[in-house]
Amino acid sequence: MRVILCILIICEVIFAEGNISNPEYFIKKHSLNLPHITPDMSDISKYSYILDIKEYFYLGSTSNLDSVIRYVHIKRPIREYERYLYLGDTAISKIVSIADKSDTLNQLIVTTNRLHNTRRYVDLKSQCIHIIQLNEWGKKVFDKTKCSDDKEFSGQEIEFRKEGNYTIAIPKVNGIVDSSGIRKYYLNTFNNIVAEYSMDKRGGFRISQLIVYNVNNNPIYQYDLTGFDKWYFVEKFNHYVYDSSGRLKRDYVYKTADRKKRKKGFQLVSYTEYEYDDLGRKIRMITYGKGDSGL
Repeated sequence: MRVILCILIICEVIFAEGNISNPEYFIKKHSLNLPHITPDMSDISKYSYILDIKEYFYLGSTSNLDSVIRYVHIKRPIREYERYLYLGDTAISKIVSIADKSDTLNQLIVTTNRLHNTRRYVDLKSQCIHIIQLNEWGKKVFDKTKCSDDKEFSGQEIEFRKEGNYTIAIPKVNGIVDSSGIRKYYLNTFNNIVAEYSMDKRGGFRISQLIVYNVNNNPIYQYDLTGFDKWYFVEKFNHYVYDSSGRLKRDYVYKTADRKKRKKGFQLVSYTEYEYDDLGRKIRMITYGKGDSGL
């Protein structure tokens, strides 16, 4: 009898641990009422205003970028030019942003080390240096800035600590723990984030993000949540659509139609389309909003 009981307990533990990497576990645990796309919500006929467009150019038939041209038309037209140079595992790019009146807004030198997942920004206008480093699943472990008048870098270092079936992230600002920035992450077997928990005002944790993946381990829904205990609400969510080759085709962004009257549902804010060449490289990204085209 004891043997049978032990087997049942082991099976229950294994089953529970398996559920931790499944969004359904968190949906049931927090009684989440998650929105899904309806035909009305996917109507893009009124979204013809181009908010942002990026075009990517490559070096020959390689995956290395040669340049990127971007046009932003949200508050005022901005053009952005980026040119690349490669040294081994390091990519160096210069980014110049120009306003509609040909005013130079920013000039950045960005050095990206793909081996160590680090990025170094030098702002030629402000004379500041900003360095970030990401872990293997895309979260910052180092985020510091130093300007011309500073003696040393200041900012955040984030310690990631594995605890049971989740990983806790503890940010330290200049060596002091920033409790408001502590996060808990639950990952799936592919090392992708399924659920994120943020520290609330009471010192506990609340679920703040949930990501649902398809069979190819590509995210199809990303929900940003607010609330506490079993009273959680979706503030914003993204819906991702892929082509037959598994490449991202569209990214829809939805927000609550009325925060005070959540029953009114969600409205489409913008959507982004992605285009690829015959080699499967991303060559264009266009974000649309409501209204007439501004470009």
